[in-house]
Amino acid sequence: MGLVKVDNSVGYLEKLVRLSLGGCGNLLKLPDELHWRSLETLMLAGCYKLEMFPEVMVKMASFEKLRLQRTAIKELPASIVNLVSVKSIDLSFCSNLITVSCSIYGLRNLESLDLRGFWSLEEFPWQNECSTGPAGSIGFPSLLCLKLIRCNLQEVQFLDSVNCFPKISELFLSENEIIIKIPSLSNFENLEKLYIDGCRRLEEINGLPRHLRVLTANGCGSLGRIPLRPELYLPGYHQHQRNCLKHFEPRIWF
Repeated sequence: MGLVKVDNSVGYLEKLVRLSLGGCGNLLKLPDELHWRSLETLMLAGCYKLEMFPEVMVKMASFEKLRLQRTAIKELPASIVNLVSVKSIDLSFCSNLITVSCSIYGLRNLESLDLRGFWSLEEFPWQNECSTGPAGSIGFPSLLCLKLIRCNLQEVQFLDSVNCFPKISELFLSENEIIIKIPSLSNFENLEKLYIDGCRRLEEINGLPRHLRVLTANGCGSLGRIPLRPELYLPGYHQHQRNCLKHFEPRIWF
């Protein structure tokens, strides 16, 4: 039958450094509260029946990696903000996940956020809807990579808040078939790679950043004119034939 429940006492193991329960397909319950001051990594990938994530009761200053992909988690508690040093969160293919709480903006050291296959995600929380963080700051000051592939995004208004993503270098928006417009990304100074493959209804991108090196846009049959620099790398396209783009306007950005 396998592991079904982790006893509440485990949540008080303050010297615990790593807990790996990945692949425990029958796991239903974790401790109600987490007091893991020393924990660095929590692996729960493939715990298909796990629906609830515990309350994080202490600031986990050593914690860096949270793996929850392919679980039945429905939401993350507001206390997730106590994962103060977390660098990587993987929530990919959590098909029961309902929403992303604004509290995630409190994770000041987060570098990678993976929300691939988040079927019910129609809107990513954005600045004007979320309260400010410490000292009035807002956004993800350390985020480098954001994966929103194969979600159900209807719009990407959160990208209007450039200050929320000052360091982002990779943005994955592929296979969001409802998106029609992407706001100007020209002020995303560190964005180097943009993936929008399979955004079939996408009609417009208002602007691309100066330092963008890679753009993949296969299957964007509705995409109209966008400003492209001649040196931009478009995988799968010859320089003289970019089939996905009905019109393209090569120009050098100044």
